Amino acid sequence: MEHVGWLHKVHGYRAMFQVNGKPRVFSYGAWEVTVHLFLYARTARSAPAYQEFWIEAPEELPARLLAWGAGKGSVDSALGGGSFLPPRAAVDPAPGSS
Repeated sequence: MEHVGWLHKVHGYRAMFQVNGKPRVFSYGAWEVTVHLFLYARTARSAPAYQEFWIEAPEELPARLLAWGAGKGSVDSALGGGSFLPPRAAVDPAPGSS
C-alpha cells in the first residue's frame, strides 16, 4: 500500500491558502503575504493534478518562488533594493506611540 499522507496536506493547503487555484494574499501592515506548499521525496511521483506541488530537489525552492513572484510583479521591486523588508515607516512605530 502506498503512503498518501501528502494528499491530506495538499487538500488542506488548497482549502486554506488558495482561491481559484492561486495563492490567497494576506495583508499584514505594508506586507502582502502568500503561503506556498512544496513537497519533496527522493522517489516522488504523483498524478498530474498534483505535480505543481512536487519538486525534484530542495535547491529548486528559490527559483520556484521567484518565478511565482515575478509573474505577480512583486519580487523584482523587492529584489531591486536588495532586501525583502518593507519601507522603514511601515516597520517603526510612530514617534511617541510606545
